[in-house]
Amino acid sequence: MLRNTVGKQYPLWSGRGASGETTHLGPAISGKSTETGDRRQETGDGRQETGDRRQETGDGRQETGDGRRETGDRSFTERARCAFLVSNMDKQRARSFRELVVWKRAHHLVLEIYSMTRDFPKFELYGLTSQLRRAAVSVPANIAEGFKKRGAADKIRFLNIAEGSLEECRYYMILATDLGYGNCETLEGFADEVAALLDRYSAGIRRNHSRSRVKTEP
Repeated sequence: MLRNTVGKQYPLWSGRGASGETTHLGPAISGKSTETGDRRQETGDGRQETGDRRQETGDGRQETGDGRRETGDRSFTERARCAFLVSNMDKQRARSFRELVVWKRAHHLVLEIYSMTRDFPKFELYGLTSQLRRAAVSVPANIAEGFKKRGAADKIRFLNIAEGSLEECRYYMILATDLGYGNCETLEGFADEVAALLDRYSAGIRRNHSRSRVKTEP
């Protein structure tokens, strides 16, 4: 046996020479090979752990991407639905305000607000409950009142009043949520839809008015 500089012992390799005598060839390197293999295995394990972390990071990014995609899909669905309703509104000339898509959606918003405010505290009956309901009722009421107005300017003025009342509703919804009276997220979605329809309806009246002026000019 041969002792190296660090105190480890290694077996000697031996062989037969040409004269038949035993010849020592030097210390065996099997121990070093084993240590090198262990290091390689540890390095491989480290790489595998790094790969697992990268895979976990990739899974997290994929989940985040899926969440953003779902949110984007909802937004796209709402926009497409609103555009479909508006396109039908433009193609058909209403004979009554009840046939207006914007009035129907505004009326639906009022019903939802009345249903929600039933659960408001009793001491808010003449406070926030009354204010929110009045502002909500003002939206379809002004749409209906402006429907029978002859001039485009008068129609647009009443639609603008409805838009102002709708924005008032938005604030009351924020206040109700902050006071803990309920979650108004669904109502805010309805308000967004009504706002988009009001804007498109007003733009359609302006566009038709401009066309009629062009036709009557000599």
